[in-house]
Amino acid sequence: ILQTLGGVVDCVEKLVSVLKHRLSDYRVIVPSWAKSGGTVIAISGREVLLGVNSELGPIDPQMFINNYGYVPCQFISDDDSQPFCLRKVASSAVKRMEDLARTILSEGMLKDASEEDIRSIVQKISSSDTYNSHGAVIDYSEAKQLGLNTVFLDDKDELWRRVWLLHCCYEHDLALRNIDKIFEGEKNSLARRASA
Repeated sequence: ILQTLGGVVDCVEKLVSVLKHRLSDYRVIVPSWAKSGGTVIAISGREVLLGVNSELGPIDPQMFINNYGYVPCQFISDDDSQPFCLRKVASSAVKRMEDLARTILSEGMLKDASEEDIRSIVQKISSSDTYNSHGAVIDYSEAKQLGLNTVFLDDKDELWRRVWLLHCCYEHDLALRNIDKIFEGEKNSLARRASA
């Protein structure tokens, strides 16, 4: 079960690596949202299970720029008025996220798809020009249309009902205890408090 706003490509790469080394086969259930880097984690499984509330999002890396807030790295790398070093860092972030997504799809849920089909999917979800917003919603229908291996869980489905209940319990407990992150394993759990 995955719920995240995402994160930097280094962390996404590490988490996917851990999942691949620990599990030979897994599905990812997204009860509410797995955005940005979370989308890359979600597509690392055999399939993504989504409900009516579920959403994935574009995987275009963002960079914080004073006076502008978060800006797509693609825009920064294409802007000749930006310092060379900043443009290179931005360009590298875009390339790494695209390469990671292509590798994950070609080795996982789309291993039987053509390289061109995978490249097309990654291009659509990684370009800032496709969705025009880093917060854009990729719901079940959109994910299916893109060609991702997705399964829709109706809100009356028993698995969905249990996942949604667990999700709501986590949301309540995390807020109550001021916990920002939780990683739940078969034998161990790890929680991190929210920053003050």
